[in-house]
Amino acid sequence: MKAQAYIEQLFSIMMAGVVVLTFSLIIPSQATKIMPEVEQEELEGRAINLANIIMSHPSLVYSDGVTYYRGDFDANKLDSNPSIDLFYPGSFSKVTIKDSVTGKEWSFKLIDKKSDSATAFSNCFERTQDISQCNPNMFSTIMSKGFPINIMYSDKADRGIITVVVVE
Repeated sequence: MKAQAYIEQLFSIMMAGVVVLTFSLIIPSQATKIMPEVEQEELEGRAINLANIIMSHPSLVYSDGVTYYRGDFDANKLDSNPSIDLFYPGSFSKVTIKDSVTGKEWSFKLIDKKSDSATAFSNCFERTQDISQCNPNMFSTIMSKGFPINIMYSDKADRGIITVVVVE
């Protein structure tokens, strides 16, 4: 009888050990597989949000004096190299607006200057012009293919694309 009670206790302890081992080894390994995908989705969302803000930014878009037209960029404003103080904390973003008809292109960087990693990444990108060579932790790809916009000139409107890449 004592032996049976001892075996039952030993079996209970072993089962508890198996449960603890399962939760401590298997579950965290599954969570680490999911977390980068969640973070990547958040970064993609940031790129989309940033593109939406830029497409309606008063210092970039066309205005008739009463209304600012979202997604219609004013070529004169783009030519004046506007200063845009937008960024996500700890990140570097590259925005490119390209006229699909003429091939003219405007680019600007949005940097969190308080972040050493964002500044270092910006310096690397300045040298290489290739995001992957600068060893980013992660970067957005959804807006890197571009989103259709209009470029408004004084006498015409051309089709264009805006690309936004956010790097952390």
